Amino acid sequence: MVTYQTSGMKFDKIKKVKIHAEVEKNIRRFITANNLIKGDKLPSERQLTERLGIGRSSLREALRSLEALGVLEILPGKGIYVGNNERSSSVHEHFLQLVGGKVNVLELLQVRRQLELLAVELASVNATKEQLDDMESSLIKMENKGIAGIDAGESDLKFHKALYEASGNSLMPQLADIIYRMWTDYLGRLYGDLLHTEGAIFVRTTKLHRPLFEAIRDKDSKGAQKALNKMLDLTARIVAESEQGKEKI
Repeated sequence: MVTYQTSGMKFDKIKKVKIHAEVEKNIRRFITANNLIKGDKLPSERQLTERLGIGRSSLREALRSLEALGVLEILPGKGIYVGNNERSSSVHEHFLQLVGGKVNVLELLQVRRQLELLAVELASVNATKEQLDDMESSLIKMENKGIAGIDAGESDLKFHKALYEASGNSLMPQLADIIYRMWTDYLGRLYGDLLHTEGAIFVRTTKLHRPLFEAIRDKDSKGAQKALNKMLDLTARIVAESEQGKEKI
């Protein structure tokens, strides 16, 4: 009979991996391994589905996410091209290696909160009319998709990306890019439906983006930070609820 030593030893729970998250990683690795730069063309959708052995819907979900993050640029009728953030992708991979995958989503949310509080404070002072127009354009798309019950994740990412650009700090968008890559990656792998169902984070927090935008537009930094905290408080509750639900399974 075999006796196992169990003191100080435990098994880790097996995490559910979303296909689109793995597809995103593969595409990033492909870009890095082939030294592709902005404007280089990737294989077609048909070729990618064949090489990756996946369905077209999973591929398109990954492509939409990567396009929202700026990693890819998709031109209808022309193809898929490397976007403007190919170098930050390798930074993202290096950062993940440094933390060893030990960061949980609530810790990530804490860092995002502090970074974004600074971003909205700066944006309230520095945002140009063009940057405000970009934010509002993404906001309107997000609201329309929310009313229609459609996943607004892509528009949400573009809204926050425009917010960081409006901060006037050139480093801020690069840091935000790493945080948001990790954010969507972790939620996609660990919480799946939080990103893509009617009860999803992007759907439930959509209405809280309007007060945030209006405060930034009106140069009300305190009001903007208050609106952001309200939004992220809800996000934290949704994640915590999901954690409790998983413990009951």
